[in-house]
Amino acid sequence: MDADCLIKITRAGYKESAVRAFELVVPEPVVKEIVAQGSGHASSELIATNISARRIEVRAATGESGDSALTTVYRAGTFDCVGTDDRRLINRLTTLGIPCVVPGLLLYELAKLGQVSRHEAERLLQRLQPSISSDEYQIVRHLLKGLQ
Repeated sequence: MDADCLIKITRAGYKESAVRAFELVVPEPVVKEIVAQGSGHASSELIATNISARRIEVRAATGESGDSALTTVYRAGTFDCVGTDDRRLINRLTTLGIPCVVPGLLLYELAKLGQVSRHEAERLLQRLQPSISSDEYQIVRHLLKGLQ
């Protein structure tokens, strides 16, 4: 998962549900980006707490940028996808055959799996809305309405 995606799901309030439901792995350079971007911010501190508690796994990928480290770590593991909403990164990863998930669809997946209720997912989507595209918001909103 890249730094922006992890920060967005933390700020929206569903990172804890995500770490319970999925194996979240971030490359070392992504951790450095989070620390550099968020020194003193509550979301960075919450992420650091999860890393210290080993609820978010950090994989070594030294000497690389966060984006290139995501490719390296994905290829070295057995992961389903890379969490990001960076359009250029998504295009590059897709070209390489690496599937991606955006924050809104991660929330939808949590609701589909029953990790959060549909009502809670709708509330969390409202919190996420300022950080995502209007298209992503509308698609996820529509998908959530289809859940029972």
